[in-house]
Amino acid sequence: MTEQKAIELIQKSVQVAIDAREGYLQNTVHQSNRPTPLIVASIGPLF
Repeated sequence: MTEQKAIELIQKSVQVAIDAREGYLQNTVHQSNRPTPLIVASIGPLF
């Protein structure tokens, strides 16, 4: 895998996580007083 492909995959996984969080927030009823869930990741060592 090239470095560019790895970067693209990481970016895509971040976007998937953001989309999932947004979907969760849109489907959560009457929870506007709760903080926005955080997205965390571990992507390993960078070479």
